[in-house]
Amino acid sequence: MDLHLTGRRAYVTGGAGGIGLAIAAALAAEGAAVAISDHDEVALRAAAATLTGAGHAFVTADLATSWGVAAANAAVEDGFGVPDLLVNNVGRSGNESVGTATDEQWSDSFELNLMCAVRTSRYFVPRMAARTDAAVANVSSDLAKQPESVPVEYGAMKAALLYVTKAMALDYAPGVRVNAVLPGPTWTTLWTRPGGLVDQLAGQYGTDRDGAVRRYLTDRHLPMGIATPGAVASLVVYLLSPMSGFINGSAYDVGGTVRGLL
Repeated sequence: MDLHLTGRRAYVTGGAGGIGLAIAAALAAEGAAVAISDHDEVALRAAAATLTGAGHAFVTADLATSWGVAAANAAVEDGFGVPDLLVNNVGRSGNESVGTATDEQWSDSFELNLMCAVRTSRYFVPRMAARTDAAVANVSSDLAKQPESVPVEYGAMKAALLYVTKAMALDYAPGVRVNAVLPGPTWTTLWTRPGGLVDQLAGQYGTDRDGAVRRYLTDRHLPMGIATPGAVASLVVYLLSPMSGFINGSAYDVGGTVRGLL
């Protein structure tokens, strides 16, 4: 299916790996030029080799700080222009509960998981609104609608991002549509890296990595398994396209199960 994105310009924050890179690659495959920002310069160089098409831009920036986001925004605008499509994707999860999360961890999560999206949107979206068919996709989390005890600071910021999504959708329609996707467990390096979620689950359950994943899927009622980044990217790209031109202010689960009524 042609999603009519040829010639469009898209900006993806935190796009050098995982879900962000899958979104960037899917956009490029549809003919869009893509700008990616990320703190990992090595991963950005690797990402540059994976995108099809031309006109892409890659910006190294610390998106967990106000000055880093400001620098990224300026670099994207100077070298790429104001995008037609924006994906607020960057995020990082901890493993803390209300009783263990420190003030510093709350502050770090606030800066990266919420304020990066706010600062990036505040910079670009008012000017995107002057165009037709502009769109924003915010990558939240299924934890925003189905809270668990951990990671509390991450889930709280992703819930706040849903509120921001609705507020932006009200502010900028019809010039800019704003929607959110809520991935559940997704197979990225957050899971697979040494000391990542798979290793943490193995320690929690007292079993090997494969056994830990199987038990996790059973405990969480995830009969479809863990999602791939591409599964999330497919929905994001559709929501950015004119094919979803009457969808605004909505939030979509990509978790392979039913997590709540709302």
